[in-house]
Amino acid sequence: MSSLSTIKTWLRETDAYRAGSLYREDNFPLNWLVRKVLSKVRITDETAAELKALAEKGVVIYALKSKSQLNSLILRELSVRRGIPPPVYCHGINMIVWQPFPMAIRLIASQLYRWIFRKERLDPTGTAHLQERVGKGQSAIIHLGQSELFDNPFVDETLSQLLEAQANSPTPLYLCPEVITYGRRREKEEESFFN
Repeated sequence: MSSLSTIKTWLRETDAYRAGSLYREDNFPLNWLVRKVLSKVRITDETAAELKALAEKGVVIYALKSKSQLNSLILRELSVRRGIPPPVYCHGINMIVWQPFPMAIRLIASQLYRWIFRKERLDPTGTAHLQERVGKGQSAIIHLGQSELFDNPFVDETLSQLLEAQANSPTPLYLCPEVITYGRRREKEEESFFN
């Protein structure tokens, strides 16, 4: 096999290389930084136990209100830390900065190859990839909104793909809405009359 055909094959194999993929491999120094910064983030024991129980019975799909790389990283880090199956795909958001360097380079090179040679482009919404990940029993994160001002135009398609995946799977899918809040820790807050 020639070097050129090897490179073309390498660039075409994009099944696992998506901008929204979340990898467990270390991406030094960024993953170290994420773990360090998020080390103080907590999840209640009740919530962790409920998510573990759901993960034992089926596939957990985390639903966030708006697109946020930080909130997606928080969910992944908390799930890894608490022994809950971590999400492997973040639907509709570009997580390439947080991917291991070789994976990110491969994804960029593959996209450039497809753009330069006008090859078939990957599904821009990624719904087929989401359905495939969920069908394999892997957790994912979906976003139900764009931001406070804009709606996510792909929400209906995403939910219909999840319903289709559920219809084709003997394993139940659990859509778990998650709210991540920021602020001072409650135990350090001094109660005042207005609080």
